[in-house]
Amino acid sequence: MALAHKARSNTVTGSRKNIEEHYDAGNDMYRLFLDETMTYSCGIWTADTTTGGGGGTVVAPDLKTSQYNKLDALIAKADLKPEHHVLEIGCGWGSFAMRAASTTGCRVTGLTLSKEQLAEANMRVKAAGLEDKITLLFCDYRDVPGLGTYDRVVSCEMIEAVGHEHLRAYFMTVGAALKPGGRAVIQVIAEPDERYEAYCISSDFIREHIFPGGHLPSVGACVESARGTGLTVHGCEDIGPDYAVTLRAWRKTWEEKKNDVLNLGYSEWFWRKYRFYFAYCEGAFDAKYIHTFQMTWVKDQVPSLTEGDVRIAMERSKAGLPVEVALNSGVGATARALFSKDDGSISSTSPRNDALTQIIMSVYFFLAGVAVSTSHVLWLLPLVTALSAFLFSINAAISRWLLPFYPSLTPDRATLWNLQAVHLMYSPIAAACAAWQVMTHPDALSLVAPQTGTPLDLALAAASAGFFGFALWTEVGSKLYRRNYWAVLHYTVLLVMFSSAAYKNINTPFLAVTLLSEFNTVFLMLRSQAAISTGSETVNSSSLGNFKGKESSAFVKMLGVVNFLTFVLFRLIAHAALATTVFVNPQAFPSHGTHCMAVAGMVYMNAANVKHAVSFVRRSDVRTKQGDPRKQN
Repeated sequence: MALAHKARSNTVTGSRKNIEEHYDAGNDMYRLFLDETMTYSCGIWTADTTTGGGGGTVVAPDLKTSQYNKLDALIAKADLKPEHHVLEIGCGWGSFAMRAASTTGCRVTGLTLSKEQLAEANMRVKAAGLEDKITLLFCDYRDVPGLGTYDRVVSCEMIEAVGHEHLRAYFMTVGAALKPGGRAVIQVIAEPDERYEAYCISSDFIREHIFPGGHLPSVGACVESARGTGLTVHGCEDIGPDYAVTLRAWRKTWEEKKNDVLNLGYSEWFWRKYRFYFAYCEGAFDAKYIHTFQMTWVKDQVPSLTEGDVRIAMERSKAGLPVEVALNSGVGATARALFSKDDGSISSTSPRNDALTQIIMSVYFFLAGVAVSTSHVLWLLPLVTALSAFLFSINAAISRWLLPFYPSLTPDRATLWNLQAVHLMYSPIAAACAAWQVMTHPDALSLVAPQTGTPLDLALAAASAGFFGFALWTEVGSKLYRRNYWAVLHYTVLLVMFSSAAYKNINTPFLAVTLLSEFNTVFLMLRSQAAISTGSETVNSSSLGNFKGKESSAFVKMLGVVNFLTFVLFRLIAHAALATTVFVNPQAFPSHGTHCMAVAGMVYMNAANVKHAVSFVRRSDVRTKQGDPRKQN
């Protein structure tokens, strides 16, 4: 289920599809259980949940009053004035826009990706005579018009449709939309920080059957994602208990209107599914398993992100690519304090010692020990794993001591920095050994019969398996897979391929040749390390620290050219040729099963190359659309 949920990523196309699947189910259906305001979010039922300026609410005798209480609380926390221009991200059927415009006289621009909601909302605005105050657009939040012109931003339970990988793009939009000193109020259904990591790698009934692509962020994830935007948190109120009452009201009405639902053409199964959805969520809020917060943000810091950074980030998010930003803002400093140890070091500079990691490590070393007993070369497998872990820790200590940017890295980036540093130690050695293998044993390129390994290629296969085991352990132990399951698959496949070949001593000369691709990995890792050192995915003129001005630009440009050339030569072309050789020579393998495994491995390698090539083209396309980011800084 988790993989299926991950496949519903909220790119521009994905967001529209996910929103349509839930909100375009039919306005008539929603009218059956919502009140006349057509507000599909948590109401406020009690008089005391009004902190942050939401005075004036009353104990709600009905659903409609509770929704007006909630809308008035948002208006009060946003401190709306008649002269304000408000951006509403996720306008629904227009209830907030209409309430805000009619009670304060402000102007509202609302965004939605639901065609059904937009049509209904426009009719409601026209009927209320508020067309001069309210403009509703069919628009993704990443395409907001008029950045920097809004006095206020309000977003009520829309952030749940963003997804973890796009949270930064969302907060960058909020920050970029506001004028300096502007205020944002975001109502968010939130997962507790304590369970957030586990939540990110799982799925559930709601995400599978009710809100495809849905994701509940945590408060910590929101704060972390807002760094660099100039936004700081000025208030946070939990109205989660009121959501249980709201859901209870929806469920009661839904049960009473069962025949009306069926008469609209919906099935008995659909009616039961929604009844369970209401009860399921009601119980979660009653038990305080999840929460609903009204968070007030103020743009009172100078953003460290440039307009060029924001534009590039939006294009990357819309294309489904990761968005990373520098950890320089006031909010970022707070996040660093939360994630840091007493000595100022990031707490995730070494793989975590949780139970899952310990179990995986124990099983791995047990199997490695069994393998060592069968061959004197296989002792390299656990040795290289342990050595890699040692080098990882040494690199973390040296980086903390010598590199000024290192303490500012997020936990994930610090781990990635150290993992890639170890990879940079492994790659040139592996590539050099592979090149020596080709020069001294060119027959390794052909598979005419099962090959028995020489001491060099056997040692290379075992050592490589040891490194891949360490990399996999780091990915799992440090939870890096939350953002990229591909890396876990990658290292798992490589570990199985190389350890099996070394254990069986079959075709290790040919397998060693495939490591020529590590020539490309050297330059790929250098560029990635440069990006991490600047807190940006885009390598700019300050990427390599000591390199300045034109020398830096020339050096980075050279890295890019060499990276591309080695990728084409040692990965795309070489792996395609090697895959063909494996496919047409089944007789070179001792059994049909081992041949199938070899074919599967080569297919995977080529698929990974194609994926990397597509990512390269996308990045190039983003740079072409946005221009050279160096010219925008």
